[in-house]
Amino acid sequence: MKKLIVIYETSKLHGRKRTIAQSCYKIELDDQKARLLLSGKPEANIIRQAVEKMLETAELLRGRHYVRGSIKRFSSAFEENTENREGDL
Repeated sequence: MKKLIVIYETSKLHGRKRTIAQSCYKIELDDQKARLLLSGKPEANIIRQAVEKMLETAELLRGRHYVRGSIKRFSSAFEENTENREGDL
């Protein structure tokens, strides 16, 4: 299993004003599916659609809305942790 971080946009209504913000979510996937998503190949579209459905549900439970089609990138959770540690030195 491989942990990936998904960067995407959410929206939330504040009275009559809607705000858009960037958010992230950590998911755990089978190694083969994770590699396919990270590759950006067109064959990954079905997996990407499943991730979008999961984000819609997660954001609904958080009181926000996932902005459909807003995934900016997928990255390995390990790579993200390494980058953060290097920046802290």
